[in-house]
Amino acid sequence: MTIVHPLPDAPSIGINHQMMDTLRRVKSVALMLAHQGFRIIDIQMNPIASVITIMPEARCANLGAAEIGRNEHRGGMDYTMVVSHEGVDVQWTITKRRSMP
Repeated sequence: MTIVHPLPDAPSIGINHQMMDTLRRVKSVALMLAHQGFRIIDIQMNPIASVITIMPEARCANLGAAEIGRNEHRGGMDYTMVVSHEGVDVQWTITKRRSMP
């Protein structure tokens, strides 16, 4: 009997193949982020658009992200940043405080 192993990037088969493929991609990106020392604070899985939210820190700037949202509040401004990796969005929010007059 010969055991055939699936190709690493081949789509999975079965009823929930989209969700299984999404789970594989999200797991791969989450492990990569964890190995680089980023702290994951939330994961939202969806076959169309999955999002991993990480804690903001200075080295997030090295990920090459784009700004996707701004939210002004009494204390300053929140900037939501995102970068896509393997079809998974990695995002974080940077808060810039207002300077006191």
